[in-house]
Amino acid sequence: MKHVYLWTALAIAALVTTIVLWHTSSLHYPRVVTTLPGNITLTFVEQPMGSEEKCVQKSEIVSAKIREKCPGCGITTSCPTRLSETETRALHGQAINLPVVHSALSITIIDTEEKTAMSICNSMAEKITKLKIQQANCIAPAKKH
Repeated sequence: MKHVYLWTALAIAALVTTIVLWHTSSLHYPRVVTTLPGNITLTFVEQPMGSEEKCVQKSEIVSAKIREKCPGCGITTSCPTRLSETETRALHGQAINLPVVHSALSITIIDTEEKTAMSICNSMAEKITKLKIQQANCIAPAKKH
């Protein structure tokens, strides 16, 4: 009788694991990387969406808004099902090696010279908070050991 319970528990665990893996693999993260003059790269990542189509639409909306304000900027969009470890940590509000503008819905990773990056980060967080009526914070880079 113990074996029946054990096999039942193992089968349930396998089923739950399969469902979780299937669900998380079907999520797509809107991701837009923008290269600005002055060797500045902004990586925008939003909370995941349940379909690739919605993700592509969201990425296109974001990139179109960026193009309006910066026609000469390089823009790359994607909808990965997995983020890098660094992007995942940033999306969860953890400090990484670069400044990050963090809000409930998205992050923007700022890659440039540190003093400039922090200035951009603080400015963006302030503007997002005011314009979207959404709290955004600038998360400083993690301290190097």
